[in-house]
Amino acid sequence: MYPFYHQLVPICGIIYVNSMIKELILAIILGSLLGLGVTGGYLALHKKDIKNNPSKQIEITTPTNTPATTISETPKQTSPISISSPESDALVSTDQITIKGTTSPNSLIIITTASQTFSDKSDAKGNFSVAIKLDSGINSVKISAIDQSNNQFDTSTNITYSTAKI
Repeated sequence: MYPFYHQLVPICGIIYVNSMIKELILAIILGSLLGLGVTGGYLALHKKDIKNNPSKQIEITTPTNTPATTISETPKQTSPISISSPESDALVSTDQITIKGTTSPNSLIIITTASQTFSDKSDAKGNFSVAIKLDSGINSVKISAIDQSNNQFDTSTNITYSTAKI
């Protein structure tokens, strides 16, 4: 009737299964028991360790509400630098130019281009005149003034140096 009947093995007297499946089921059952045994042993040792050494216990703290702090931005100081020469976005035909203007008296004047930095001081009335050298093309020029109280004021302008005939 059953040609493979000789390969079937009874389990618990009722169910007949292939011997290979029987080994698989047995491996799963033994693996589960072994895993539970290892896990149980670890937890038992860990519980015993916590009882003997209270410093390893986890301390649960409740959060406390702290009042929110507001951060206000310091208003940016208005620039006391006034550039009288050259005009903003000026087009010049020479690479040597003098930047003239006024600021706080006896301030350190720092003029920065993409390739060079120039410095000087303003006089007792706040007037300054600094000669700089421009690169060919558009030059972004930053003018900074640092007064005697170490406050820094910045402004910038673009000056284009071109030798082309217009």
